[in-house]
Amino acid sequence: MHGDDPIFILDIQVYGPKKYGLSANNANLAYLVGAMIAHTGAQVVLLQELMTSIAEAVAFTAAETCAVATGKQWRYIVLQARPEKDRESYAILFQSQDAQFAPVANGFGIASGDFPTKDLTKGGRRPAYVYFRTTDTNTVFVATSYHAPPSGNTSLGVKRLGQMPEIYSINPGGTGVLNTNSRVMGGDYNMPLPLNADLYTWLTDPVPVPPPPTTAGQGAGSAAAVGDPTILATWAEVTKAWGDDPRNWHSDPAWYVQKDNCLDNLFCRPAATRGGVVDALGILMDTGSGPSRFAQKFITQKDGSEQFPHASMLGYPMNKWLQSAPYAYIFYRNAVSDHLPVWADVTI
Repeated sequence: MHGDDPIFILDIQVYGPKKYGLSANNANLAYLVGAMIAHTGAQVVLLQELMTSIAEAVAFTAAETCAVATGKQWRYIVLQARPEKDRESYAILFQSQDAQFAPVANGFGIASGDFPTKDLTKGGRRPAYVYFRTTDTNTVFVATSYHAPPSGNTSLGVKRLGQMPEIYSINPGGTGVLNTNSRVMGGDYNMPLPLNADLYTWLTDPVPVPPPPTTAGQGAGSAAAVGDPTILATWAEVTKAWGDDPRNWHSDPAWYVQKDNCLDNLFCRPAATRGGVVDALGILMDTGSGPSRFAQKFITQKDGSEQFPHASMLGYPMNKWLQSAPYAYIFYRNAVSDHLPVWADVTI
């Protein structure tokens, strides 16, 4: 896999029935997700915060949108974060036609071992993993997706991710042990960088021989690809700064991002050649872009009810409103997510 084919992670805040099956914009949101993926040129995609009841439908629609936009076939794998116990699932999408990698047969699953909840040291969401093999160099790599608990147990979750046996080797379908030194660990880690860099050492410290790491000073040998903030400001923060009228808000989309709050990241081995935060608001403001065209199809009101918070502040035609940073923020923050997508180019 080469550097021009980025890996992309997108966290749609509580993507469940209210945004899918019970929403007038259910298809539009899934199409927008696919269009955002295609816009970045990503070939491997990690989707998080999908509610299990709709995860399969969302992944299918997003993959179909990617296929239409790229002219290539896409596949996906959906895995529950806590099989039979959790409402949340992960989806891993990947280009399956004319890609420089292919999934390893039976090389996917949920981490073994225990991961914390926000209150307990066990019983929490576990990471998902998928193994791939490059078609040019025959190199095996693993992609993981982890939604860490938002609490003091977050650092424990990161530690257990670094100790997760499946990021070092698996035995797919009992066909024999498959080892890897290459990994991309995507997640909503709920610990902002760089403020908590010392808590990520289980991901960044050197890999022991043999892995996995067991003591301090050992880790997964990976490097963070993203260092910029990934969370949009809250409604309260924006209105406190500029008042209730969006016409008086800032015209630069960068001003709608919380400072020093990089929660979403991709930890890569080898280190990413490039990485960053997707300028989702700027993409929406480009009303000719694929994501913006799907955003313009959103219904703001139906039967007298707003279809997402503050939707009544947006009017028609939507392209007129989305050209402005305040209204692009209103749309994305309330109809899509409080998280901005992140991406990384990794040469394997």
